Amino acid sequence: YKRQYQRRVHGEKHLRCLACNHKCLMAPGEWGTCRSRYNDGGIIKSLNYGRGTAAKAEVIEKKPLFHFYPNTLVMSIGNVSCNAHCEWCHNAFDAQVEDLDCGVQKMLDMDPHQLVDICVRDGIHTICFTYNEPTINIEFAYDTFKVAKAKGIHTCLVSNGFQSKETVDMISPVLDAINIDLKMYKEETYDEMVGIHLSPIKRNIKAFLKHGVHVEVTTLIVPGVNDDIEELRSMCKWLASVNKDMPLHLTAFYPANRMKDRDCTSTDILVTASKLAHEAGIRHCFLGNIRTDTPETQGSEDTRCPSCNTTLIHRERRSTEFRWKVPGKCHQCGEVIPGRFDHTSLSKERVHNIRQQQHVPQQQSLVHIHPRTTPTPTAAARESTPSSPASSSSSYAPYGLRDPATSTSVSRVMVS
Repeated sequence: YKRQYQRRVHGEKHLRCLACNHKCLMAPGEWGTCRSRYNDGGIIKSLNYGRGTAAKAEVIEKKPLFHFYPNTLVMSIGNVSCNAHCEWCHNAFDAQVEDLDCGVQKMLDMDPHQLVDICVRDGIHTICFTYNEPTINIEFAYDTFKVAKAKGIHTCLVSNGFQSKETVDMISPVLDAINIDLKMYKEETYDEMVGIHLSPIKRNIKAFLKHGVHVEVTTLIVPGVNDDIEELRSMCKWLASVNKDMPLHLTAFYPANRMKDRDCTSTDILVTASKLAHEAGIRHCFLGNIRTDTPETQGSEDTRCPSCNTTLIHRERRSTEFRWKVPGKCHQCGEVIPGRFDHTSLSKERVHNIRQQQHVPQQQSLVHIHPRTTPTPTAAARESTPSSPASSSSSYAPYGLRDPATSTSVSRVMVS
């Protein structure tokens, strides 16, 4: 465990966790807000280190990352728990698991070298920590990314952006890309409905860009939560002031978790939000979680030249078509599109196979995993919470992962 993610407070016993911006203060035996990090005799440890609930190959557009080696494969790794509590979480099965003991027991052992070797062997360009918040398992991400970078594999996170400044500085040298979920643009709503704060996320978006990390932003528009026109306009203006070329993904909400009684996001509000983004000066805005074959939404996932509006990358649900002659450059007017495009595209057959896997019904793609036999801390111990400072297994699954209870090779693929 990396001791740089902790700081001693009040003598030798209390520790300040520095992974995320909660910066939880833990006495011996106490747990952080995330319920996965705890003070074990003067060392902060993570239940998630070297473990995962899912490891799956998919196309990188699903993260979503549209201007980071598009049409290539990414290995997506997830585990359990989170430092936020979104009412609408679409990954609540793992991120907000109620019985953490059960969740941990069902995870697979994972090793950084093993995961990277699978990427090298199978032509997977990028390795990504996603599904739940990766910051709570930042030590494992850091160790995996160091190995990945040494073998030419790209690295990325899909995150709520609530890292501490110390974590941003630590992870950035081994991080190539991040998609940050900017959930809304009102501090009070963030605190009430998510349990984290807006200002550190804005700080971190700027910091990652300054470190040279490729940044894309996603905002899930939830009816009655963050669909106010003035709030959306303010958010878009701020993003444009930071970097007009930073891609923005505006995605539709579907009833989930504790908001199953809420209506889906209307196409009208998504289209309106997209117009606000372009009016603010954002040069690349995409719509997600909606059909793109209607007159209002046709081409809403395409990368277009911001100067002459020529389509450079055409995207539909199961295909990505490059129309430029030189990657990253408009073939009509010569405009250069900022991003990471210097790669060799995958064969059409291989991408098709991966995309087909992503639409297999979930109940057909999960492999049974026997419970872990190694003991985990009890739920009662986790109820001692710290104080925070004010303020299908498939041919592309990482086969070879070991079920510690049976010592047999298993794969678990989650369809997201």
